[in-house]
Amino acid sequence: MGDGKELRVHNRQEIGKSAHLCFNDEINNVEVEDISMGGAKIKMHGATPELKTAVTLEMAPFGDVRGLVAWSRRNSIGLKFDDSNESIGELLYALASYGNAPTY
Repeated sequence: MGDGKELRVHNRQEIGKSAHLCFNDEINNVEVEDISMGGAKIKMHGATPELKTAVTLEMAPFGDVRGLVAWSRRNSIGLKFDDSNESIGELLYALASYGNAPTY
């Protein structure tokens, strides 16, 4: 990271959508700043999970995806998805198709 090289494999799409992040038996309101097949950047509005914490990102009505916290800076975290590519692809397709639908 220190040499400025981009380590991401997948292109990210900025979306700015409200969602829920579930971890440690809690549900937290968050904003998904950007998302890709590999992960997402999340703006936290409350407690921040520790590195490598298992989480579920709930993006109703589009779907849910599981992942791990890969990094944390200030009030933002990075998720690395560990769900199936099919589940992640379905979520991204729904977001692309119906991205302006109301979220809960």
